[in-house]
Amino acid sequence: MKQQIKISQLKRGEIKKFKLFIYKNHKKNHIFAKKISVLNWYYGDKKKYNFYIAKIKNKIIGVQGFIPFEKFDRNIKNIIFLAYWRVIKSSNIATSSRLFKKISFKKKF
Repeated sequence: MKQQIKISQLKRGEIKKFKLFIYKNHKKNHIFAKKISVLNWYYGDKKKYNFYIAKIKNKIIGVQGFIPFEKFDRNIKNIIFLAYWRVIKSSNIATSSRLFKKISFKKKF
């Protein structure tokens, strides 16, 4: 029986788990695993980050980030850069697609 995947926006309280996911599943010296200031500047919002995470139970199995164009030009609305994307191998197919879909259907960036 496959376990249920939950997709949600990365909250500030989940940042330690996020960094551990990057450390274990990408590179130990990746900038997101080392410097929270870079993550805060590019992806930070007041309560959340511009990342969606896929979790099974409480374990992160995938992440995808996005950067609104508006961060660089306030006149450009509702256009984004897709950014860092990583999903670990699992028996759950389409995790990557589900992350992308969640970002695609977000109403306001």
